[in-house]
Amino acid sequence: RCSRKGLEEVLQVGGRSVSSPVAQDRLMEDIRKNTTISSPRPDLVQIDYRDSDPERAYRVTEAFGALFIQETLATKERESREAYEFIDKQVRDYHTKLLDAERNLQDYRSHNADAQPGSATDVNARITSLRSQVEQARMALKDVARKQAHAAALRLFLAAFQLAMYSVMRGIRS
Repeated sequence: RCSRKGLEEVLQVGGRSVSSPVAQDRLMEDIRKNTTISSPRPDLVQIDYRDSDPERAYRVTEAFGALFIQETLATKERESREAYEFIDKQVRDYHTKLLDAERNLQDYRSHNADAQPGSATDVNARITSLRSQVEQARMALKDVARKQAHAAALRLFLAAFQLAMYSVMRGIRS
């Protein structure tokens, strides 16, 4: 479907003069009715226009072809520009995100000495040391628990011994 502006250009090329806007509208409608634009193949556009004057039919058809090419090029240019602007915006956004991530990494590394590059060996040594300390604490806790159990057994034995001594002493006094 051709725009009004396009049809006005086709009217001028076709050499038709009009006296009023109503006559112009009637003529544009006549051109629309006598024009068929199709695409028999994906890479081909076919424009058919019927007119009583063969020369005018040629000029109108040629004008439609030129208009189609002009509009197609303008559309492609606009789409290319929009794609470029979109990609450029994406690149700028990712650049900003990358700078933020690098700044956050730098902040993290400055606050966490273990996160410095090349400190993986130090981190592994620290982990091994902490595991060793945990194991030593576990062993010490088991030793304390064993000693507490031994002390409880001794207290029980002492209480039983005292009770037996009390019974023996009472038997001697009676």
